[in-house]
Amino acid sequence: MLDADSSQIAVIEDVKSGRNLVVEGPPGTGKSQTIVNVIAELLASGKSVLFVSEKMAALEVVKNRLDNVGLGKFVLELHSHKTKRKKLLKELQKALNVRAIDDININQTLRKLEKLRHQLDEYAEIIHQPVYNVQMSPFDLYGMKEYAEDHFSKKGKGSDVNESKISTILPLVRFKSPENYTLKDLDDMIIDLENLAELHGTISKNNPWSKCSPKSLLPSDLREIEMLINDTLDSLTNFSFESENLYENFGIKTAKTLREYERSLESIKLLDNKSINLIDSKILTNKCWIDNPNKANELIEKLENYQMTSKVMKKFNDNVFSENLDKTIINLEKETNKRFKLFGGKNHKEELKYLYKREVPNDKTALNDLKTLKEHIKFKKEINDMVDIGIEYFGELWHLDASIVDLKDATIFMRKFIHLLKEGIYNENTINLLSNSMFDVDSKSEIKNYLDLGDKFIKNLSDLENKLNPRSKLIFKKETKDVHLLNGKNN
Repeated sequence: MLDADSSQIAVIEDVKSGRNLVVEGPPGTGKSQTIVNVIAELLASGKSVLFVSEKMAALEVVKNRLDNVGLGKFVLELHSHKTKRKKLLKELQKALNVRAIDDININQTLRKLEKLRHQLDEYAEIIHQPVYNVQMSPFDLYGMKEYAEDHFSKKGKGSDVNESKISTILPLVRFKSPENYTLKDLDDMIIDLENLAELHGTISKNNPWSKCSPKSLLPSDLREIEMLINDTLDSLTNFSFESENLYENFGIKTAKTLREYERSLESIKLLDNKSINLIDSKILTNKCWIDNPNKANELIEKLENYQMTSKVMKKFNDNVFSENLDKTIINLEKETNKRFKLFGGKNHKEELKYLYKREVPNDKTALNDLKTLKEHIKFKKEINDMVDIGIEYFGELWHLDASIVDLKDATIFMRKFIHLLKEGIYNENTINLLSNSMFDVDSKSEIKNYLDLGDKFIKNLSDLENKLNPRSKLIFKKETKDVHLLNGKNN
């Protein structure tokens, strides 16, 4: 798979023959390269390989090399953060779906190569034969064209600021029946152009038209505009095709305008949000998020109050729930408000000892504890009454010890998701996809083609607009982002 010298080939052959060995060498001598070649050889012979290393860096180097040679799909990573259940199942699924490659038929391949060589020989002979009245070969004609395009390209790369703005595209001039022109006709055209060039050189630099940059389009601009239009239509066709793939794979609405394309990017970003792992698939279709999404914030606030006051329970015995806390609080308030405490005061101390697990604090602290405890009991009752509602909104994420941060993140995700669902950006395919436990979106790989083609289309469209400078709002009676995009392949 990778280049190897004689010593590395010897190591590979020893391993294939079943020998146990140790390979040593200083850094940079190709040890990891040899390991990759050994793994490739053993895989080809139908064997499994366990590769272990003390250092993570060594594992990453070998994994990257295997990816580069196309063997990454046969690798199952079982270390550190790579051992997550969902990731492991997904890697196993990919490996099981790999199709076996049929053995290469060498004779058939040789026959194909022989046929291709024959076709290339014929092609080389044809392109060097003189054609039409001009009696020049296609090879010579294309050579002249490439020479001219190179001339214009270099001309547009001048050091002068104004010179660099000159179009680098070879102007296109159309002829009727070009096959009838002879070499003499072409020579006459060249002489006429040289005379015009000489005449142009006699024009003074002080001429009022010499430095102008007219807005009107010249004949030489037609070639550039034609190329810009073709590039824009081609990129739109490719983008439309990829947009349909995005709809089939993720249920994201096919973008028909630039504004819808921006919304599709938001929807992709949301599916790649880490909060998606917090979402119980059962809540995706619950009408409560459509009818009353603000109820989720109310639930979180109630649970947060309960959790904040629950710390006080560490100080008290479980029997506090059966005690008359209001009476105890009133007596304690009276006791703490006395200016002089010469008599009495022991009865409430005995009562507090019965409530507290450990040493009873001073009256002021005990009063604050009892008030907090009373609030906690009230919040606990409210939370117990809201168990079914909490599960309806958050599914398995909802419980007494649930993370408030996770609940808030889940709320933000669901509100955005429902908004995009109501707009039609998502559909039932998206919901079914999210309900799949194997679902895992990586926006940097799985939808990279969609993003790249979208950026390419927008760039080509921008270049065309800069050249034509259209007044889109007057033409289409709407903003540019809301103009419907016609498929370049079908329209």
